[in-house]
Amino acid sequence: MRFLDIFFNDTDSKLENDESILMQDSANLLRKAISVGGKLTLTNNRLIFQPHKINFDRSGETIDLETIKGVKKVKTFDIFDTALRITTDDEEEFKFILNADTRDKWFEKLDSLINS
Repeated sequence: MRFLDIFFNDTDSKLENDESILMQDSANLLRKAISVGGKLTLTNNRLIFQPHKINFDRSGETIDLETIKGVKKVKTFDIFDTALRITTDDEEEFKFILNADTRDKWFEKLDSLINS
């Protein structure tokens, strides 16, 4: 068990039968002016954000890949090239802040999954 695992619930136990993890990394979800720290998991069916237990806001987000209509590279606070904006069919937007070294990998994988 990694040290940081004590701050998260087990994502594997929440997977559906036909689901497998493709990518997983630490991330923040911007909710208005609040940055919620946690873990972002991409499976073959869903994008799952799980906040860590030390946040005041502990509600996660689950987005079915089939509902994602767009993914775009955006800047964090209009300065840093570290964020992705996910837009769903119902015009809901999610802005995830990732590590600068991994944002492009996340973009490429998400873009290929939603456009296949």
